[in-house]
Amino acid sequence: MIDALRAENPGMFRARDLCEAFDVSRSGYYAHRQKEQRPRRREDRRLAPVVVECFKASRRTYGSVRLQEDLRDRGHRAGRRRIARLMRRQGLKAKTETPLCAEDHRQPPWRAGGAVQTAGARRAVRTGSGAGHGHHLHSRP
Repeated sequence: MIDALRAENPGMFRARDLCEAFDVSRSGYYAHRQKEQRPRRREDRRLAPVVVECFKASRRTYGSVRLQEDLRDRGHRAGRRRIARLMRRQGLKAKTETPLCAEDHRQPPWRAGGAVQTAGARRAVRTGSGAGHGHHLHSRP
């Protein structure tokens, strides 16, 4: 904020006066300005365009894990969380697969009608036993 005001109005504001107005210590303000020169921030600025390039090359389908592999293949070392952070800061979000129809036909048989059944009911579906067959569902096989 202080740098933005000084850039918009050169020579009009002194850093000392703005620090006082925003209740910020001058040493804290100058320390904050030095943060941009820190190695990790420099590396983030260098890596961010490469992340965007890889993301676009993947047709916007890669998440942080696959981007990490792609970046490694290109000779860049970066952790998954760092890549995820860079993606968030740039508004990059991988596309997710959408079902072809409202009810996904690839559901396992124990998810009949989209409702999750208990483990006992799953066993009954698999073995063909259950209510009406004279069998009781037990918690053990």
